[in-house]
Amino acid sequence: MARSEKQKEKLFRILEIFMQRTDDEVGISIPELISVLDSEYGIRAERKSIYDDFLVLSSLGFTVENIGGRPPKYTLTDRIFELAELKMLTDAVESSKFITAKKSRELISKLE
Repeated sequence: MARSEKQKEKLFRILEIFMQRTDDEVGISIPELISVLDSEYGIRAERKSIYDDFLVLSSLGFTVENIGGRPPKYTLTDRIFELAELKMLTDAVESSKFITAKKSRELISKLE
């Protein structure tokens, strides 16, 4: 895959990393983010470009917040669902009588 194609994927992967690895209390540092992009997705990034990506995410309605630490750690403060909402949806899917067990597992997996 050409370098430019990987760069087009970078913003999506950053958002994915934030959604999977951070929460209100756990953040990720810029060096950690760069390392994950490179090791897991083969995407090379520089510190300055990551800050530019944070600005793009902000313009798209996502808030990346510095939660402190040394080195500074960042988290995505806007989530599609809050934890309590996810638990409620999971409980509703599990207790539903008209959804098959297989479909229930698939839906819960997607919620995770």
